Amino acid sequence: MKMMKVLLAALLVAALATPALAEFKLNGYYRTQMYSGEFKSTTDKDGDSQQWTTQRFRAKLTYSLNDNVSVVYYGEVDADWGLQSKGSIGNGGRFGADGVNVETKNVYLDTKFDNTHIRLGTQGIADGFDGIVVNADMTGVLASQNYGKTKLTAFYSKWDEGSRSDWDGTDFYGAKLEQTFTDTLKGSFQIYYVAENDADGNDTATADLFYFGPRLAFVMDNFTLDGFVVFQDGEFEDNTVGGTDIDTFAYVGSLKASMKIDGGDLNFRFIYGSENDDDKDADFWMADFDQYAFVNENQMLFLIDPYVTDWAKENYALNDSLKQGYGLMAFILSGNHKLPENMYAKWGLGYYMAVDDNPDGAAKREGDSLGFEVAARVGKKFFEKVDVSLNGAYASFGDFYDNTVNGTDDPDSIYKVYAMVNVPF
Repeated sequence: MKMMKVLLAALLVAALATPALAEFKLNGYYRTQMYSGEFKSTTDKDGDSQQWTTQRFRAKLTYSLNDNVSVVYYGEVDADWGLQSKGSIGNGGRFGADGVNVETKNVYLDTKFDNTHIRLGTQGIADGFDGIVVNADMTGVLASQNYGKTKLTAFYSKWDEGSRSDWDGTDFYGAKLEQTFTDTLKGSFQIYYVAENDADGNDTATADLFYFGPRLAFVMDNFTLDGFVVFQDGEFEDNTVGGTDIDTFAYVGSLKASMKIDGGDLNFRFIYGSENDDDKDADFWMADFDQYAFVNENQMLFLIDPYVTDWAKENYALNDSLKQGYGLMAFILSGNHKLPENMYAKWGLGYYMAVDDNPDGAAKREGDSLGFEVAARVGKKFFEKVDVSLNGAYASFGDFYDNTVNGTDDPDSIYKVYAMVNVPF
């Protein structure tokens, strides 16, 4: 009995001491989206009519051992209504449920000391160009160091190992230099390098792609002007006898003006992406690797909806024009407004054009107008946390898409609407 009392006392002391030594934090979100829409089709001018419901739960577990060290796990469960789980084990969102569907999004070690930050493991890494290069989860190491008003960040990620016996993997490197010049002017210069040692899957070609450029942001009172230009420069090397190497050069620039108003903001963004103007080189944009760029413009069809979960990303402006060599010009107005009774409204109006409707290396189009999109989101928060919204987008296609349905017809206008329950925690 005496020994038992000693053990119980020791366990009690340990239990009381643990909260002082470590901290546990849980955050994430629960989200359900009920969709209906008609989407662009190459076989039916009326579009592809679809209806479905997605369901996602994400939980981020952060265990802080002390002020300097944390271990993070970020997992998710997708149980789309009526569909089997991704692992094809059990029912998932179908009748009976009980699916094997837990996925790992992130898992990493996070360390901070003085002005140094190092993160090791599977983590989210975004470029400084609003995702037009990459905004994705990847496994590697990130380190940053502050020097007063200067910050230096560098990272490395292994995208694909290939065969461990051969030098055939894909590696991603990045570095960013950020500088606060004044209270109103901030800037950065970034460079990223993709080394693909087996570009064709047959160990006969390699690719070296560089992405680099500056960004400047000017802030004065309620007005912000933020712009960047990022260049793509690289080479595809054919290692076969008599093989021909191919160079690539392209660029994307963007300028965004924002103004804060009572209860919200108004924004205008201009995007320009170069076209392919060389019949020997591959001068078209090759990045946007995870298709999660320009997500804050309140667009859902020509660009990406930031709330997209377990469904395809339409992304028509980038996929159909910019990354096919036609280039891109985009003009987007948007607004975000707080309304009474915990309500809000967000809207976006975008017009999209190709720079060249007959570039090298791509089929001639009937014109350069991709079309326009009108999108809106109206919602209300219940109990401070439960965000219920109605979301919708309508897109009308221009002459760029003429004769793209069965080679003879033009696509009709399309739409996407969904009701969403989103609970971040």
